[in-house]
Amino acid sequence: MIENNTITLTSGASFATGGSQSVGMLLGWSYANGFTARNNHLSSSGYGVGIMVFGSGTAAKPMILEGNVLTAISSVRTDTADGTGVYIANQFLHAADNKRESTVILRNHNTISGYVKGIDVVDCANSSFPLFVTLNNNSLAGT
Repeated sequence: MIENNTITLTSGASFATGGSQSVGMLLGWSYANGFTARNNHLSSSGYGVGIMVFGSGTAAKPMILEGNVLTAISSVRTDTADGTGVYIANQFLHAADNKRESTVILRNHNTISGYVKGIDVVDCANSSFPLFVTLNNNSLAGT
């Protein structure tokens, strides 16, 4: 359980320019265990990513995001994941295949605002494992 945290960050450079985005929460590698991140408050700027999720959860034990508030100021997107509230993929950016399915649920009033992309779901061509994403009762607002 990741719960009731406040994370404020400023971004580095885009991966496209040889830098790295700041990421509020990097949630991956839990595979069949799954877990919940709820009631966290994240704010970012520039190329920042609120939450990045990959290789997490199964149908029986999913990765669950609920009640989180993600806010961006001056969000920018040049390359993959830049300026994204929640980035979900079945492979970690340009890394090798996770060799696991990913099941992610965003529910119960996640609020995402100010990002270039609120939620970005990427079924990577290099991955041979399925990605399942369910969204319900969330709020998204543009910049």
